[in-house]
Amino acid sequence: MADPWAEAAERLGLSHRRGGMMKEARLEGTIDGVPIRVVTRSDATPDADQGPTTEYSVGFEDAGLGLSAKRLGRMGRLLGRRQIETGDKTFDAAVAAGGGDPGRIRAHLTAPRRAAILELFERYPGAKITDDRIRFVSLLGIDAGDRLEGTVRDLVRYARTLWT
Repeated sequence: MADPWAEAAERLGLSHRRGGMMKEARLEGTIDGVPIRVVTRSDATPDADQGPTTEYSVGFEDAGLGLSAKRLGRMGRLLGRRQIETGDKTFDAAVAAGGGDPGRIRAHLTAPRRAAILELFERYPGAKITDDRIRFVSLLGIDAGDRLEGTVRDLVRYARTLWT
């Protein structure tokens, strides 16, 4: 029987480790210089109430900004929870961005990067951005090979837009 994760790993050029009862399945490697790690998580995770998940981590060189960004939820919008204002009303209303040096972060968050972040959060609710990675946990169970492959390719594209 074919293993969809192994097939996706081969198409992506990543290494694959098959999961099991007590072992997470894992894909690792790099695409276009961007480090990738995808693992399955079982019930023994903080997301245990969600059941099994697929966790994506796409890294890049640490920008040294102390940046953190996540989608601003409804309650956050109501309470005005924004740390850094960029001057882009659409972005500022949708994203909670913070970090060590607000001026450098504003300069880093150019219009194309802000657009990419908005698109990322629209397509992948719950994704989080830090200075050195994008992390996304799919709560739809163990992602099938085609979904996994598409998500990896998307996250690599977002990472390259944000950090190159």
